[in-house]
Amino acid sequence: MRDGTAVLLYNGKVTSATNYTININGLGAYGTYSNMSLGNNVTPTNPTRDTTIFNINYAMLFVFCTTIHGVGSGWICYRGYDANTNTLGYQIRTNSFSLPMTSVVYRYRLLFQSADNNHWVPATNSTSTNATSSRIVCQDPINPLGAIVYYGTTTSVSAGSRPSASNLWQQYTLNLGYSFQKSTNYSLTSWKPVYVKCALQSNGSAIIDSDDPIVQDLPSSDDGNLYILLGYAYNTTNIELVYYHPVYYYKDGLVRVWAGANIPTKTSDLTNDSGFATTDYVDSIVSNFSGPMVFKGSLGTGGTITTLPAASSSNVGFTYKVITDGTYASQLAKAGDTFISDGTNWILIPSGDEPSGTVTSVGVSNATNGGLSISGSPITSSGTISIGHSNVLSNARTTQAVYPIKIDKNGHISAYGTAVSIPTKVSDLDNDSEFVNSSEAAAAAPVQSVNGQTGAVSLSIPSKTSDLANDSNFITGMTILSYGHSTWNDFLTAYNADKVVYCRASSNSNPATGTQGRMAFMAYIGFSGSTPTNVEF
Repeated sequence: MRDGTAVLLYNGKVTSATNYTININGLGAYGTYSNMSLGNNVTPTNPTRDTTIFNINYAMLFVFCTTIHGVGSGWICYRGYDANTNTLGYQIRTNSFSLPMTSVVYRYRLLFQSADNNHWVPATNSTSTNATSSRIVCQDPINPLGAIVYYGTTTSVSAGSRPSASNLWQQYTLNLGYSFQKSTNYSLTSWKPVYVKCALQSNGSAIIDSDDPIVQDLPSSDDGNLYILLGYAYNTTNIELVYYHPVYYYKDGLVRVWAGANIPTKTSDLTNDSGFATTDYVDSIVSNFSGPMVFKGSLGTGGTITTLPAASSSNVGFTYKVITDGTYASQLAKAGDTFISDGTNWILIPSGDEPSGTVTSVGVSNATNGGLSISGSPITSSGTISIGHSNVLSNARTTQAVYPIKIDKNGHISAYGTAVSIPTKVSDLDNDSEFVNSSEAAAAAPVQSVNGQTGAVSLSIPSKTSDLANDSNFITGMTILSYGHSTWNDFLTAYNADKVVYCRASSNSNPATGTQGRMAFMAYIGFSGSTPTNVEF
């Protein structure tokens, strides 16, 4: 026996005993010792030989130890739960481990760890607090290898909330009716194991989806379900919940321990997605032969032969192994394949990874209207399919220009027109708006020239009389002569300057007395030489 070997014994028969020994598979009878509890060192200083632990209705865990102090080898008993008393000394309660609920939990229910390990899943979704109500199946997936605890109080806990760890028990006596409700009480067979049957899911989780999932026998055929040990029946309605929960399933004629995945034990458990030749396939080919197979050598470059002869009665059963990829007897083969003659044909046996079927064509929707075409040879393991696109227009247009086009329903250009000329100057346009050009404007305008100028005319407008030519002899100045003061020369000077001569009246003019002076304008009569001939004042 090895250190650490553990066995769980349920005593449903012996009421009391002393100095018991345990002999596993004839490996030797070793004494049992107590005064040990979970978490204590397996080499106590004062081990006590068991005298009373074998009371009936105990579930007891024994661990083998080769170094028990002062004794040597033996079995150390970790006391389990006393179904008769349900006292704290024989129960196992969680210390601080608790998770939020996936849905509300009511009194006295079993809780299962969820598939994501982050929640508690109640055994039923029923709101009833009676042990004989109808069960409402909970579809939340669980982890078959996860923890199972008993919620041992009457206070309900809402979804998302965490039940107090002090109310969660890993080992306890409980009434199954609260967790897996039935309209009538359970009728369990005392002392037998109790299992909960679950439907295994593809991702490795499980769902307790049956209305009555409690069973006491493991399956005898492959039903696809998992069976999780809850504990042992104490009476017809109560079970003693144990703190470990192995999972079982049926496969290949045996009940097996489930370790988290169904590990294949034979090739039929696998999907043959690599095309390996099966016995039935080979038998079907060999059955066509009229004689035994005769291995003749290799086929291909450097082989026994490089081409296959015609199949005939003289080479029935001849077998060649292909060493060079190629086409033989009109069949595409690759290195590792085998050819066998049945007297009529050469039968190709693939090496095991060939695709099934032959691709002979590829369908293309709207191939005619779309201008697509398909070409290529039949394909087995290799080959070529060419996809082309034919031009549906009669001629291409390579000159850069703008063309009016038509587009068919496949998005292809189906027709085009003459290149469109894009105007670059005004004369390229039809003058349908009757714009006036320069020649038309000149012909229609009422003024042809200004001051002898045409085109863009610039005129200087005079602003004073001195800017004008005095071709009308307008008087440009005036000289005032006084009577008795001005001389003849004064008059002559003014006259020669073309100035109007104004003669002022004499100073003896006095309108008050009636005395009038003389005032006159000189009128030029004529000159003779430098002296006027007729001057009048």
